[in-house]
Parts: sequence; structure tokens; C-alpha cells
Amino acid sequence: MKTAIFILFISQFFGIYQLFALNTYPVTMFDMGMIVFYAVAMKRIIWDGETLVFPRTMAMVSIFGIAVASIISAINPILSGDPVQQLQFIKTCVHFLYLVLLVIFCAGLKINITDWKFTIQSLLIAAIGVHLFGMYQLVARALDLPLAWFSINSIAFAGRGGYDMASVNQGEVRQLSLNFGSFFRATSIFSEPSSLAAFCMFILTALLVPFLRDARHFIHNHRFNVILTVLTVISLFLTFSLTAAALFFGLLIFAFATERSKKSLKLLKIIGIITLVIIATNFVVEYAT
Repeated sequence: MKTAIFILFISQFFGIYQLFALNTYPVTMFDMGMIVFYAVAMKRIIWDGETLVFPRTMAMVSIFGIAVASIISAINPILSGDPVQQLQFIKTCVHFLYLVLLVIFCAGLKINITDWKFTIQSLLIAAIGVHLFGMYQLVARALDLPLAWFSINSIAFAGRGGYDMASVNQGEVRQLSLNFGSFFRATSIFSEPSSLAAFCMFILTALLVPFLRDARHFIHNHRFNVILTVLTVISLFLTFSLTAAALFFGLLIFAFATERSKKSLKLLKIIGIITLVIIATNFVVEYAT
């Protein structure tokens, strides 16, 4: 399972490249990671006879609830009598359940903490490079330097951008990043700013939770954790993403709601530091662009 989890998480870095297409669905390295994980999970359930045991929490009820709700939402397409809408619902619903099943397996299977820890440590180390490259790209796009843009060969992104497949095959489809004057929103190795924002929030959560709960950090190096936190906040800010804002404030609200009052003081300290980092970053960006 350790290898399957590692492949699953690392494969997200190659999500903008499709291996092949099934109709209008691009099969990427991330899908290969999902398939590897599902194969290991099914082997443990069917071959090894392992039983899924789910925690009795509101979070778990919510996961099953949203899966059931997605199926119930089929009522409208069925009653509409529109074959195109019905086909689109089937494709979207199946893909959604395909992703939700990952969460269900992770919650129900007995996965060793060390298996998760190895992958999260790998992501934290890789995040340094992801953030630095994202910052370099902002300069590279303004000055037309190498690696300013990555070409995307995914049919899904081509459709969203209004391109045809000929443009995709010729490498004309690039990362999505609106610019404001000479400032471009950060994307790093991802397809668009919101994807980088989601990655940043995962990293920030992995750094914040051990700090609030006085637990050992995934990487036992204080200087590394401080540097990574600063880089993550800067990278998150440079995405100028509503996804980033929503996830960030959601994380803060959840932390205040679940941690005790003493921990809230530590959280306020973190918010103060993050605010200073954002103000400094904004000053530099505004001055430079």
C-alpha cells in the first residue's frame, strides 16, 4: 500500500499530460495512480478478505451522503428526456463516484500511518521546488524566458479553452493563467492557478496541524518547516485564486472550531505571521509589476 499511495500522490504532478483519451476523457498519470491504488485495495478486500471498517463520524456520514445525493440527482436528467443531458450526467456522475470511492477506501481500510507519512514527507520536499518554479515562471512570462509556459496535451483542457485537437497535437494549448498588466497568476507545474492553490493548501495543512496539536512534524527540521511555510503562503497568494481564499479561510474556521482555546492563541500568532508575509509579498509584486 505504501507504494500505491506514493504513486497516487506523486502522479498529480503530471496531470496536465494525457497518456491517451477515452472519447472526451483524458487518461493521465493520476488515473494510473488511482488504478494502482484501487487494484491494491480490491486485492486486500477480495483476496485477503479484509473488512472495511468506517469511523462513526459526521465526516464519514457526509462522504456517503454526497455520494447518495449525486445518484439522486439523476432524477432531473431522467425526467428531462434529453439524451445529451442524460449521457452527460452518466459521464459526470461515474467520474465523481470514481473519485469519492478513493476517500471511502482510505477511510475503511487499515492503512499504516508510516505509509501516509512517507508520501507526505515526499510531497513536502517536492513542494519547495514547486513553489520556487512557480515564482520563476512569473518572471519568465513577463520577460519571455525559457519554461515560462508548459504545453498541455489533454483533450479536456483543449475543450475548456476553445481549442481543437489539431491545436492540442501541435502543442499550442498552454497553462491557463490570466494576466493583469505585467503580472501573471502563478501556476507552477499545474494546469491553472486553482490547482496550485489546492496543492498549497494541502501543504499548509500538513504543516499547520502538527504545530497546533504539539505533535512531531512530518519533517523534523524547524528551519525547513519555517522556510516551506513562508514559500507556501507566498505561492498561495500569487495564485490570486478564489479557491485559495475559500480553502484558506475554511481551514482557519475549522481550526478555531476544533482546537481548544490555548491552541487558538497559537493560531492567531500564525495568522499574524502569514498576514505579514502576504503584505510583504504584495508590496514586492506591486512594485515590480
